[in-house]
Amino acid sequence: MSLERVLEPVPEDPALEAQAYRGIDHTEVNGRFAHDLLAGGSVGPRVLDLGTGPAHIPILLCEIFDSHGARLREVGEPLASWLDPPWGSECQLEVMATDACVEMLELARFEIEFSSMVERVHLAQIDLTEPEAFQSEIADTVISNSVAHHLADPSLLIRQAMHALKPGGRLFIRDLMRPESESQLEEIVATVAAVETNEPSGSEASNADEALIHQQLLRQSLHAALTLAEIRAICRGFEIAGDCVVATSERHWTIDCTCLG
Repeated sequence: MSLERVLEPVPEDPALEAQAYRGIDHTEVNGRFAHDLLAGGSVGPRVLDLGTGPAHIPILLCEIFDSHGARLREVGEPLASWLDPPWGSECQLEVMATDACVEMLELARFEIEFSSMVERVHLAQIDLTEPEAFQSEIADTVISNSVAHHLADPSLLIRQAMHALKPGGRLFIRDLMRPESESQLEEIVATVAAVETNEPSGSEASNADEALIHQQLLRQSLHAALTLAEIRAICRGFEIAGDCVVATSERHWTIDCTCLG
């Protein structure tokens, strides 16, 4: 019997959960997201990030553009090639980074100020369940990482993204993929759970407690995630072709498509 979807529990202390999330080292996952996004086609210059969390990905994208200009040569590993984007070499990337959680946005604000990106990454509290969350056609690229599994109705994420995209804009969404069984889920947790905290607590006991919290967060997220078949079924309702929705790791699926308008 396949593993049924179980939504994550509502956090009793959003600030504490936001801090726990920040303590997980997402460097590799964020780097892979940026690499795949940039390697797959044009990005921006106006980017909308749905569910930004601590805003690590928007900051990373802007840093890459600043470091390499319009010709992007490297994101964690060399790209095979990169053509100058159609908006020209003088254009800067700007990101509207949104999240529903005030506590998470406070963490993002700190990260943005620390990275000197306050003029490039703009924060907004947005609830994706609100029908009029965004104006239409405001972004050249809409991105989202690990947000769909937080939503009782993940189609809301696709609907809001498609509404915000300009005609010809690019949609790039990635999230966890629910395993087929409890044993597979626990194998993933055990593999990923060699989680290193960004700021070690200084004692073995507290580090062990943090590791257990991170494991439980991952376990809950995997239970709440969609299967590849489920997200493809949702995408069909928005006329997104099945070959635009693919498994990109043992635990992730990715949507990468162009909005025809």
